[in-house]
Amino acid sequence: MAKFVCNSVLIVLPFLVVGLIGGFIFDNLVWALFVATVAFIFVQLFYFYRFQQWAERRSEDLPIGLNRLWKPLYLLFRDSQHQAQEKSVVVFDKLASATDEGGYGLIIVDGRTIAWMNKTAVDLLQLDSERDVGSDITYLLRDPQFLDSFDSKQFNYEIEIETRDPPVGIFMMPYGEQHTLIMIHNLSQFLRAKNSSQELISNVSHELRSPLTVIQGYFDVLTDMTAEIKDPKLVTVLENMSQQITQMKNLIDDTLSIGWLENTELKDEDQQDVNVPVLLQNLLSELEKSNEKADCHFNKKIEKFGLRGNLSELQSAFMNLLDNAQRHSHGSEITVRWVHVGDEVCFEVSDQGDGIEAHHLPYLTNRFYRIDRARSREAGGTGLGLAIVKKILERHQGRLTIVSELGKGSCFGCYFPMTRVVSANDLPKATSDILLS
Repeated sequence: MAKFVCNSVLIVLPFLVVGLIGGFIFDNLVWALFVATVAFIFVQLFYFYRFQQWAERRSEDLPIGLNRLWKPLYLLFRDSQHQAQEKSVVVFDKLASATDEGGYGLIIVDGRTIAWMNKTAVDLLQLDSERDVGSDITYLLRDPQFLDSFDSKQFNYEIEIETRDPPVGIFMMPYGEQHTLIMIHNLSQFLRAKNSSQELISNVSHELRSPLTVIQGYFDVLTDMTAEIKDPKLVTVLENMSQQITQMKNLIDDTLSIGWLENTELKDEDQQDVNVPVLLQNLLSELEKSNEKADCHFNKKIEKFGLRGNLSELQSAFMNLLDNAQRHSHGSEITVRWVHVGDEVCFEVSDQGDGIEAHHLPYLTNRFYRIDRARSREAGGTGLGLAIVKKILERHQGRLTIVSELGKGSCFGCYFPMTRVVSANDLPKATSDILLS
């Protein structure tokens, strides 16, 4: 403190002396001191400007002509920068060591340029630490899902790239003002466990089909034998048995369906130009025939264009959403739309039912997730419907959106890219081209 005061006095003193001398010479002490004060302020502002320019350049050399007050500030700032850099290096070394031991790769990207990466990232992505540092990250990682996420700055989910060897999971997050931190880990063990689990579920489902078919046969015989018995208790028991058998059949079918969707690719030979307006008309006709609620009404807005895709999969996805809306609409109006929305096309189903609480929405497409298990079983749901819809949309480069508010209904949207749109003139026109299974 004493040194600072001494330096300050030594800097102010020349201006004060010049002011006093000017006051005696011009016989106006007040104006002379005022001019000296203004001069002092401008000089300090000039020094401040030089300090700002020097700090932005991050130069090691000090400017020439620094006075007693400003030189310590320059030295203090430079030393603190050195200490911060040294700490940063130590932190990065520890972080690199920890992530290498844990099998996690780290890449720091400045804008689009790789600024730093650890050894694990180099090994997982098969890069060259000397050659690729300073390269554009989008030239080295060409996966479309990664590029879309990186360019749009959507960092709230993990990207799984199973086509690489080894397969990797990538998670990104902002790091400072212009940097991006990319975390990478090996998915091989996770995928092996996932595939093993799916294979087990698929095998169990196949094995359950045979005994369930036998049970269904015995149940049909029992129903025929007791058809003339009007005992209310027996009727209730048979209805419950029928409901549980149907539930089990639906569960097995949906489990096999999602397993097949997750383990196969949608090939070109499995796709065709689907006349979506005709498909939707047939689906709505089937629902209206089976609708026990006479007051349930479909409000339709269906534009005349089609979609390139797998007919049975699109039919399954659309029917699932329509059936859900019908079961939860409580007889109110259901709006069905097949329209262009910006640079996409959308199949949308809106109901005016109970709606869904906001905290449930992120989990609705998870397998076996139910908001109300009792109500779901009564309605015949398996907890796999929306998971199947999401997977079908992914196979068609589409996406599922869910908007809902408790007490005001729900809106489910299936969005597809324009690259899959088929014009009305190129569509199959016969209704018989659409076959409902």
